[in-house]
Amino acid sequence: MPQLAPLCWVLVFILSWGSVVWVCMMVWWLCGKNSFSFLYKK
Repeated sequence: MPQLAPLCWVLVFILSWGSVVWVCMMVWWLCGKNSFSFLYKK
C-alpha cells in the first residue's frame, strides 16, 4: 500500500490539472468564438 500512495497522488494531480486545462481551453475557445462573432457583426 505505501508504494501505491504516491501513484494515487500523481493520478489525482494529473486529473485535477487536466480538468483545469480542459476548462481553460473551453472558456478560451468559447470567448474567442464569441469575440470573433461580435467583430463580424460589427
